Amino acid sequence: MLLVRLAKLHGGQEDQDGWVQLNTVFTNRKLANTIGSSRKTVNRIIAKLKKKYILNMNDHYMALDVEGLENELI
Repeated sequence: MLLVRLAKLHGGQEDQDGWVQLNTVFTNRKLANTIGSSRKTVNRIIAKLKKKYILNMNDHYMALDVEGLENELI
């Protein structure tokens, strides 16, 4: 849910494939602290989302498939 909110608050325009690139880079530690979780848990969730091609990130950017993320929440 946090990633969906971040995409809406810090994201640019959605591209033709439904991906949104965040304007701010968030570390796994910052994400974990925001939701009151551990960095290890966030790392595991991010790895799962990458495997499902819902999230793409490196040290310089994070791009999200918002519709894919919302479907994961259902």
